[in-house]
Amino acid sequence: LRQEFRELELLDEITKLRYLGQVPPTVVGITRNELIYSFRKWKGEKYMPAAVHSAIQWSPQDPFPLQDKSKDSPWTLIDTKGNKKEIEPVKISQKDATGFVAARGTQALQSLSNTGITRKDKRKRDDDIEAEVSQSKPVKRIKASQPPAGSKSFRGFPWDPINWSCAYDSLLTILLSVYMECQPVW
Repeated sequence: LRQEFRELELLDEITKLRYLGQVPPTVVGITRNELIYSFRKWKGEKYMPAAVHSAIQWSPQDPFPLQDKSKDSPWTLIDTKGNKKEIEPVKISQKDATGFVAARGTQALQSLSNTGITRKDKRKRDDDIEAEVSQSKPVKRIKASQPPAGSKSFRGFPWDPINWSCAYDSLLTILLSVYMECQPVW
């Protein structure tokens, strides 16, 4: 857990320095481990951001060793525009395998750069989103399920696979349960 928080501090520092334009183009990584590895190679293994809390600071007595960047599973881009032809995954040798099982239809990224975001990657304007919402189908409302009369069973919302609202359903089910248990208080 300590290593996780240390890595998060380093990622925070990388983000800040990249925003300020102070990161060289050599600090890149397709994965989190590769990015932290290249950053620590650039700054040095003993570099520690100034804002690190004392509970997770590293020192010679409590070191934070530089870990080798691990190979990831291969990735493949999938075309959802109607072309059903799959792209062949990139093959890795047996000695490079780290135990990851590649998902079907994946291919590894070959490069990553510090270039800016392209126009197509930017968020849409609010009026574009409103136009899309007005053209979409109306949302079907979910009604709470009712238990048989006289039973003490738990009330809740049925899972809806159409709009994937299970996180909200869980929260509302908990609130409904608290309300039903303590109605006089409410």
